[in-house]
Amino acid sequence: MQATILVSDHQTILRKCISSIRNEEFTEIEIKENSEPKLLLSRLKQLKPNLVILNYIQYHSKDNIIKSIQKLSGQPKVLIITEDEDVGKVREVIRLGVDGFLTIQCRSEEMMNAIRLILQDKRYFCPLITERILAHEKKNEVLGPKLSKRELEILTLVAKGSTTNKIAKKLFISVHTVNSHRKNLLKKLGLRSPIELVTYAMDKGLV
Repeated sequence: MQATILVSDHQTILRKCISSIRNEEFTEIEIKENSEPKLLLSRLKQLKPNLVILNYIQYHSKDNIIKSIQKLSGQPKVLIITEDEDVGKVREVIRLGVDGFLTIQCRSEEMMNAIRLILQDKRYFCPLITERILAHEKKNEVLGPKLSKRELEILTLVAKGSTTNKIAKKLFISVHTVNSHRKNLLKKLGLRSPIELVTYAMDKGLV
């Protein structure tokens, strides 16, 4: 299998770890490295790799960097390897059309399998990510009416016994905004009191 892969990450240990993954199947794969996020696009234009492996956390706007890569001539495949486990952010990145997603907890065998499949024009998402996304979607289904991310945060904090003032400080919003969200939650969920709100959250497994 002949291919060129560019590994872009500011962490030397992760770049070296990926670069060291070789076996008989990958002997003809050329692996290049990039340690400077701001140089990624120019390196891609220079090397024209078949696949770029990167951690989007190092970029101010993950959306822009992935979209920029996808617009390049040759359209290199994109494999994400990250320590980010925020399901919301992971789903956003996957929606952008990346070809694979791994966490840094994945074993080298899984990484090689992902690279192999992606270079064969297939997609690969590690089971850990798939399970978390499915669990997240199932949890949202159980919650009934669709709640915004902020409403869900406030509902969880209310259920844990946080006062309005504590919630406002934790989320960096005003007390008035917290109270507005609480009123909207009661209306949206068809509840009548803060106690019912807490009971609802506990029933849904938020605490």
